[in-house]
Amino acid sequence: MSVNIFNLETGTGNTIVFLHGWGLNSSIFNAIKTDCPKLFCEIGNPESLCDDLNDIIKKRNLGPVHLVGFSMGACLSVEFAERFPKLVISSTLLALGTRYEQAVLNDIKEHVSQNIPAYLRSFYKACFVDPADFKSFYAETGKQISEALSLESLLNGLKYLSTVSIQADDISESTQLFHGKHDLIAPLSHLSELDLNDSDHLQILPNSGHYVLYSDKIQQHVSKLS
Repeated sequence: MSVNIFNLETGTGNTIVFLHGWGLNSSIFNAIKTDCPKLFCEIGNPESLCDDLNDIIKKRNLGPVHLVGFSMGACLSVEFAERFPKLVISSTLLALGTRYEQAVLNDIKEHVSQNIPAYLRSFYKACFVDPADFKSFYAETGKQISEALSLESLLNGLKYLSTVSIQADDISESTQLFHGKHDLIAPLSHLSELDLNDSDHLQILPNSGHYVLYSDKIQQHVSKLS
């Protein structure tokens, strides 16, 4: 049975919780540097993630926390902040998808069930604008992730994504969003329907696709959280 696993790295200041996207794991956040304590979540069951995260924050006295979520992890960050607002200082949402089409999720389910590494390689490729960035990611991180993930955890993620429906009212004032202009996985047009103010909430990254974690702006933003 796929479960959620939490790993804490010590530091000074408020804890930053990192939530990864579908088809990935927490190693995608390795390049982000901060002196704060870091709680990494390996998401095996998104449906129980918020309750599990609430439990560990309270048991270890980690709150209130900053949330940094990428893709599916951004959706989970929105859910957690809504359900447990007193535990959240701020949310940083990277490549947030406001909804996912069931037909697309069904197609992914069919292909990933046949061959996980092969499908995830094609999925990762679609996350990048620059082929060189994809090749670098796949060689350094992606290949290893694609060979380590279980089918159960991937199907759990697809089931969760089928329930996502994020509205403007779900985005709090303490939220900062970063989104790639050329995102094919979570199109910017969907996010634009929320009518967020560019300067207040949303930074559009002109040269990025879905995988925005190579952006210096995000590195700088997270490093300033405390």
